[in-house]
Amino acid sequence: MNGDAGLLLPLIKISGALVLVVALLLLALRALRRWSGPGVGGDGPAAIRLLATRPLGPKKFISLVRVPGALLVLGVSADQIRSLAQIDDPDVLAEIDRTPPAGNARFGDHLARLTRRGTD
Repeated sequence: MNGDAGLLLPLIKISGALVLVVALLLLALRALRRWSGPGVGGDGPAAIRLLATRPLGPKKFISLVRVPGALLVLGVSADQIRSLAQIDDPDVLAEIDRTPPAGNARFGDHLARLTRRGTD
C-alpha cells in the first residue's frame, strides 16, 4: 500500500503537465487561426477556391481555380505551376459564384458548362 502512495504523486505531476501542454497547444491553434486571416484553418470565406482538378499524366494536372476577380486554368506539375488561361468575364464569374462548391465535381463538367455558355 505504501508503494502505491509513492507512485501517486509522480502520476499527478505528469497528468498536470500533460493537461498544461494540451491547453497551450489549443491556445496556440486559436491564436494562429485568429491572426492568419480568413481561409486559414477552415474559418471564414476562402479567397481561393479549387473548383476542379483533372490528371493529365504522372504528377501532371490541370486545375480550375477561382480567385477574386478571375477564374484561372492552371497547369500543375511536380516542378511548377503555369497559368494556361485567365477568365475575367463578369457573367462567367457570377455563374461560378452561384454554383455551390462540389468536392467531387468533374473538370469536364465545369469546362462543358463554361463552353456551353459561350455558344448560347
